[in-house]
Amino acid sequence: MRLSGLLDELLVREARKRLFVFRCLERYLVEIKRVVVALDAGARVFLFGSVASGDYTFSSDVDVLILTSLKPSYVIAVLRGCGFGEPFEFHIMNSEEFSLYGSMIKGLKEV
Repeated sequence: MRLSGLLDELLVREARKRLFVFRCLERYLVEIKRVVVALDAGARVFLFGSVASGDYTFSSDVDVLILTSLKPSYVIAVLRGCGFGEPFEFHIMNSEEFSLYGSMIKGLKEV
């Protein structure tokens, strides 16, 4: 198979994977929140970006903002270890960062 055929096949496979995630998004978000709250009972989880606004494509990622006092690398490592890889993009903020930047994030929806 030619390289272009392999790339096309890869793109179709990734698009199907994302379509499945988009169709089951609520379940994924509930599980992400469950994991995060188990780490930090006071944490909050938000969806934003093109998926939150319903303006996504099959190449869109799923932007998830997590408000927590925990170290970002720790939270992301735990979530990745639980299987939340592509297409999830985690953005970790503490309360100070959230108070400065949270109002600038369009379409922020709490899970």
